[in-house]
Amino acid sequence: MAKKDNTTSIGFEDAIWRAADKLRGNLNASEYEGVVLGLIFLKYISDKFEAKFAELQADEYADVEDKDEYEADGVFFVPQDARWDVISKAAHAPQIGQIIDDALQAIERENPKLRGVLPGNYARPELDKRRLGDVVDLFTNIHMLASGDEKDLLGRVYEYCLQKFASMEGKNAGEFYTPSCIVRTIVEILQPYQGRVYDPCCGSGGMFVQSAKFIKNHQKDINNISVYGQEANPSTWKMAHMNVAIRGLEANLGQSYADTFFNDQHPTLKADFIMANPPFNLSDWGADKLEKDPRWKFGLPPAGNANFAWMQHMIHHLSPIGRIGLVLANGALSSQTGGEGDIRQKIVEADLVEGIVSLPGMLFYGPNIEVSLWFLSRNKSIKNKTLFVDARTMATKVDRQLYEIKESEILTIASFFDAYRKGEPVEVPGICTIADNKEIASRNYSLTPAPYINSRTSSVDKNLFLKKGWSIIKFSSFLSPSTEKVGEQNIPEYSVTNKGISLRSNKYTYSLSESIAKNKVIRYGNIVFGMSRAILNWDVMTDDIGCVSPAYNIYKIDKNIINPLYVKYYIQANINDFKDLIRPATREGQGIDKALLMEKEILVPPTSVYNNIVSILENNIEKERELLSELERIKQNNEKMIPEIMFYKSKE
Repeated sequence: MAKKDNTTSIGFEDAIWRAADKLRGNLNASEYEGVVLGLIFLKYISDKFEAKFAELQADEYADVEDKDEYEADGVFFVPQDARWDVISKAAHAPQIGQIIDDALQAIERENPKLRGVLPGNYARPELDKRRLGDVVDLFTNIHMLASGDEKDLLGRVYEYCLQKFASMEGKNAGEFYTPSCIVRTIVEILQPYQGRVYDPCCGSGGMFVQSAKFIKNHQKDINNISVYGQEANPSTWKMAHMNVAIRGLEANLGQSYADTFFNDQHPTLKADFIMANPPFNLSDWGADKLEKDPRWKFGLPPAGNANFAWMQHMIHHLSPIGRIGLVLANGALSSQTGGEGDIRQKIVEADLVEGIVSLPGMLFYGPNIEVSLWFLSRNKSIKNKTLFVDARTMATKVDRQLYEIKESEILTIASFFDAYRKGEPVEVPGICTIADNKEIASRNYSLTPAPYINSRTSSVDKNLFLKKGWSIIKFSSFLSPSTEKVGEQNIPEYSVTNKGISLRSNKYTYSLSESIAKNKVIRYGNIVFGMSRAILNWDVMTDDIGCVSPAYNIYKIDKNIINPLYVKYYIQANINDFKDLIRPATREGQGIDKALLMEKEILVPPTSVYNNIVSILENNIEKERELLSELERIKQNNEKMIPEIMFYKSKE
């Protein structure tokens, strides 16, 4: 990359993309990607063939048309009529589309590995042939546009175009593209120097490409790894073949595209490194037809979510010294649905979980899904302990809808794992900690990093209070969401900031909402969370009734369990323990981490002390109301008196 810390500031690749983008016309992204990526691949294999051809020509004993000579060097054989010089000379001929189609078919015939892989249909009427010729010219002159190794440039262009297609396809992008900063984080932590590398849902092959880059960056031999993959989507499977080939990687991606659960293309494989970004929360994946499958060693995954089916498939394929790095939606960290909690518990008890990393939001194209990285190992260097990293603040804004993790932060996260594996202390307040399996068991086998990390940095020494007879209550025991709407009620509108709840008429000078019918009702004792960014916006309602924007999060506090005022002032007194609730901005707006809120704990004193505290708080609130009422009365009197005084003065 031209700029390692920003994957979108590339310059040369962007120039290629903008020129090639003229081809799109009426084609949708899924059709157009094959056109552009196919041309890049065709130019790549032709250039590599020409280089080998020239080498053989210089050898009087070599046969330039002997396919074995090329195959021995990992070079695809390109028939004479399919070579780039033939295509470039016909760039502006009316039949250029058919010439390219014929070239790709000829290459597939000569190279069994590429059969059924290369795109076609460049002759279709809707593809502008004049613009197609312009793009052919662009690739013909690629060496004139930038310095450096031409093959590397083509690889960079291919990767950049994949990223651009991902941005165009939005919510469907995850089927073939994982953001490179996520892949690089996984690779830096797994460190796949040598052995068998496997991705059971490989998309366009990004995990393999980043593995190759990692090896190259550490001056290791790329030939020390063997690459295995599988992909169910036929178009994406083709993209993966081209992507690994253009990077000079030998990869076994199966005999064909296929469903990993029902047609495992590598049934006997035991991999040393498994890295994957499986489809998030995949439902209807066929659990009912696989109930007896030997892969479900830790329990039958629920039919409505394949997260733990993917994980167990990977564990099944893991070698005795193997490591796994995979991306999963955050729900997998704590879900108890469909037996997921039991499966997670058994995986923890088997001492497979090496580390968990919470990632920032908005790293993916399309609808924002908050995710974490799971790292599992058959042979953990530190037994019965797990590293937890909260990297949610390690995000840099790329554009209005996208964030990324910078390389410096990726290396920081990887350094935590290096230290942890060496048995060195890893305690960074608010960022990372190590917890043993007993502590994980005490938290009902939830693997959400924040509670473990924050328990080390709490402003309250809980153990000291527990020894004095205090108790701990989880927020989940007294909180429940409230979504009551205003409808036809005529009630005042409030706003919530880091300074608390206030009437909008007192805070804003512009007009209030035209319609509040869809607003949420807040009642005395409700805890309300506003749209947070860098500061937590929240408060407990102490007026009788009001309403707030539908975007706010409202929770009822069960008064039979705890007094809302006690909750209000406990949070205020320990606000640093609650700052981790802030969730980075998403396309849906700002907010809080709701799952983490439910895991929060509150210290409650013995009954006599608690009753005294509550009594004092209630008296103070009553005095506050009286003072506010008196203040409002004085304000109204002033508003009345001012015109009278002005009129009196004018009479004089």
